[in-house]
Amino acid sequence: MKDEIHFQVSNYYDELSSIYDEIFDDSVSRAEDLIISEVLSQLIHEGFHVLDCGCGTGLGKELISAKNVHYHGIDISKKMIEQARAKHPDSTFHISDMADLSHYEDESFDAIISINGSFSHVHDPTPVSNEMYRVLKPGGKLLTMVYSRYSLGRLLHSWRHGVLTKEALYSVRNADNEVLVPASFYDRGRLLKTFSKFKNHEIDCLNIMAELIRLNLSLSISLKIMKLERRLPITIRQLAHALTITCEK
Repeated sequence: MKDEIHFQVSNYYDELSSIYDEIFDDSVSRAEDLIISEVLSQLIHEGFHVLDCGCGTGLGKELISAKNVHYHGIDISKKMIEQARAKHPDSTFHISDMADLSHYEDESFDAIISINGSFSHVHDPTPVSNEMYRVLKPGGKLLTMVYSRYSLGRLLHSWRHGVLTKEALYSVRNADNEVLVPASFYDRGRLLKTFSKFKNHEIDCLNIMAELIRLNLSLSISLKIMKLERRLPITIRQLAHALTITCEK
């Protein structure tokens, strides 16, 4: 099962690699990027060694405001890594599964990030969390972004079709909805359990409403709405398209 999912996910993103940046060049995605960039500015500082798990075409490198960082990106999609290397020749990229970080020594990184839902394509999250913990330095920071189980979009789908599971087939935003990829969906409790080895957990939301009405929103309006949503109680924030967790070793 694990190998089959690994193949499906890598093949899915291989097929998207040449247009991936283009399909995410919309106001909602850009607003999400700006919020993630703000969070990263608080976690990542000059001189940090940073590991980006599920790096895609290297968006994480672009969102880090600190200039003098030692950035390493890994992804299971060969073609995504090819795109990343072409865009960021000054950074290090490897084709690798985030569940196996054996090529990195213990306590190698000051920060680990996994954005744009990459962690949601992991079949078994516990070994991945353990590997992240192992290669992170004491006091090091972790930021992970996952798809929310109780997003408004999924709740509406469940109301129509009667299904709201922790695992389902998924299509990334603006892609061909007939081509799907296995994904896992998280709520607050599952996130805390997955990263229970870490401490000082903070869970936040990313995009409750803009995901549903994105065709009518400008970048500035999308960003304003998302920032307001992040002030809501956590029970409401779980209605977001994605959840983020920050914690430390």
